[in-house]
Amino acid sequence: MPSTRVATFHRIASAPQDNRGLAAQSEALRARCAANGFEVVAEIVAVGQSAYYDSLDTLRADSPEYDALMRLVEREEIDTIIVHAYDRLWRSSALALQVRELCQQHHVEIVSTSLDEELCSGSLIARLGAILREAEESEETAEEPPDELDLIDDEPDGD
Repeated sequence: MPSTRVATFHRIASAPQDNRGLAAQSEALRARCAANGFEVVAEIVAVGQSAYYDSLDTLRADSPEYDALMRLVEREEIDTIIVHAYDRLWRSSALALQVRELCQQHHVEIVSTSLDEELCSGSLIARLGAILREAEESEETAEEPPDELDLIDDEPDGD
């Protein structure tokens, strides 16, 4: 049985931002891979790159590291992306949907090493609430289609 090919992805907002945070992310990801017998084929570090994007294409154009990760997905050179937390990959629901769709098309799984931690702390619940509010606001601003009954002419033609 072939081993699972993994790309680890680490992101910090700025270089001076606590390098221990980056080291901790890297250590946790390596430990997860070792514990599961995964083959790490790429370790990608994005420093100073925000994940506040709504467009995957724009993020890829702005971040060579993110583009390299997505190219691994598209070429099906990896089976799994492992991140410390999902917010290392995205901060908007629009970007999350685009990344997940691309990964699904190429049979790539996305795994967070801190998902249990997020569930216990409630931060995942808070994030889901924000996504739902964002979706509701989008629906409220969208123009509603006409009601089908409004399209029926109640008045008979003067035949």
